[in-house]
Amino acid sequence: MEGKRLSVCLVVRNEEKYLQRCLASIKDTAAEIIVVDTGSTDKTVEIAKQFTDKVYVIRWRDDFSKARNFALDKVSGDWVLFLDGDEELDRQCIPALLAKINHGDAEGYLIKVLNYYETGGRVEISPDVIFRLFRHNRKYRYSGAIHEQICDSILAVNPDAKINIAEDICIIHYGYLKEEIEAKNKAERNTRLLEKAVKKNPNNLLDRFHLGVEYFRVARLDQALEEFLFVLDKVNLQAIYVPKLMRYITKCYYLLGNLQEALRFIDNSWIKNFPDCGDLYYLRGTVCRELGLYTEAYDSFKKCLSVPTQPAYYGNQYCHYKDKIYHQLGELAEYFMDKETALDYYIKTLRENPRAIHSLARIISILRPKNNPEYTMQALNSVFDLSDPVLQVDLGRIFFRERAYPLAVQCCDTAMSLGVESAQIHLIKGLSLLRTKQYVSAIQELNLIPPENDFYSVAQGNLFIHYWLMKKNRKAATCLKNIKAAGTNPALAEVLEILREGRQVGPEDLKNPKESVLPMVNELLENLIESGELDSLEDAWACFERLFDRRPARLLGDLFFKYERYDQAELEYRQLMEEDSADPQVLYRLGKSCWAQNNLAEAEKHLYKALQAGCNSPQVNWELARLYQDMALKTLEDGLQKYPENTEMLKLQQKIKDNLIEV
Repeated sequence: MEGKRLSVCLVVRNEEKYLQRCLASIKDTAAEIIVVDTGSTDKTVEIAKQFTDKVYVIRWRDDFSKARNFALDKVSGDWVLFLDGDEELDRQCIPALLAKINHGDAEGYLIKVLNYYETGGRVEISPDVIFRLFRHNRKYRYSGAIHEQICDSILAVNPDAKINIAEDICIIHYGYLKEEIEAKNKAERNTRLLEKAVKKNPNNLLDRFHLGVEYFRVARLDQALEEFLFVLDKVNLQAIYVPKLMRYITKCYYLLGNLQEALRFIDNSWIKNFPDCGDLYYLRGTVCRELGLYTEAYDSFKKCLSVPTQPAYYGNQYCHYKDKIYHQLGELAEYFMDKETALDYYIKTLRENPRAIHSLARIISILRPKNNPEYTMQALNSVFDLSDPVLQVDLGRIFFRERAYPLAVQCCDTAMSLGVESAQIHLIKGLSLLRTKQYVSAIQELNLIPPENDFYSVAQGNLFIHYWLMKKNRKAATCLKNIKAAGTNPALAEVLEILREGRQVGPEDLKNPKESVLPMVNELLENLIESGELDSLEDAWACFERLFDRRPARLLGDLFFKYERYDQAELEYRQLMEEDSADPQVLYRLGKSCWAQNNLAEAEKHLYKALQAGCNSPQVNWELARLYQDMALKTLEDGLQKYPENTEMLKLQQKIKDNLIEV
């Protein structure tokens, strides 16, 4: 290597998973590689020796600084770059790195690190900066047992030293992935070392900040918040970790359920000191939304999209994921009944992240595929490429949830024609065929699911209900036998056996815990309600009635409402009204049930009561306005029967019809 010599140092232990990738990323740039192993029991040392002959094994003494200083004692180069074994240098940054060490005037650099971490089953990236690159000077020494620091030592030796930020040099860090944290017991180790360090020096703010971070990672939120607030009270707000400190404090308040305090902290502290921080507005939007401050939430998420380029030391975790912001804005636009804008945001979400299935599901729900199947497919095809077979499976699942069963079958067939076949596809298609009374095809499809598959019991359970309704007891018994043999859902097997035998049971009669049986009973009731088998529903209810303290009128009412059996829903909700007349959701659904049966006066009475009781959303106001239009049309219709030639009434009737509010 021409110019200044770079020494790359690593302190490692059990890093065999990533070490080869790490060392390969710097082998052509480093003049020497120094690896200090603190007691690996895997192939770490063996891998290290493939890249360097400067591999040292030392005894671990619960002190990262001692290990790093040991590495520094072995350095012979002009510059030092420290890496961890679960990191790698982005090779695209090598020219910038060489420029800094050959021509830069700084004594050291904070360089960009991209932390890979998991959230919600998805791997995401959070940028940060960390001091890892500095000139070699034997007087420079690390201090601190963990999250070890060397800047103080550099400035003590050379008070005029210039420390710069170099975001054009980038390290990729995999150590925050859940599997790595669990494998290495990082949280437990770090917490122990930091508690020891804080006990020794309670006023070391950086150690206390990092201790708060470790508490936060293991959900010890009260302790984390205590550490963060201690640091905030004493820290210089110019310290490079303060933006992250502000985010952690906000998240602690939020996760502890103290939403008002979270909002106060954002508005009184965070926004005053870092008004351009993107995560500030994302978290503010999240908090405002949960507080019911929907307009403020909407404005905050929109602001999040317009913040300037963010410095890496902000350590943002949210604002650079535009798909998440767009989805939030889409849901809020839906709340405000602006479906066109909602669709626009959901489409933007999918363009940012084609696997954002939750946004695709919202688009489909807005299109109402059950009632508008052809228009739904036409609209989707005009915007998206639906040729991906995996996407067809997702579409099938979404259409099934929307009860657009023919479309679900169509998507399953398309997926299989493109070479994708799975138990899930057979389940979606089979259940969709069952719901549309194509029984022969449904049975064939569901029987394709093998006994070892997780969906097998679901398939056999649905077949059992079909045979039970058809009075085909022998075939129902075979399905029950299959479920028992699979052994994956004993509660389902017990519920179906009770149903087949027609036994009336109480909690004392159950073999399985009541809490595992009741969900199976609820699913059975839902299946029968959707099928319209109300006589069989009563038979089933007779079997399980004693498991409930009282008739589950809310459950039954909501199921009847979901499946548009509004007369039955009204009966259940009226029973609930006798017990509690103030539940706004019951009032709302009772009003909607009356409206669906054209009982407009009762609908208006209950919807207005729901509004007064707290169900005060744009949707309810919107629907109530439409109801008043329907009532006006009914009044005009009655009037025109008496005065059929009244042109003013005819004009008014037509004007209302031309401007009906869509609900």
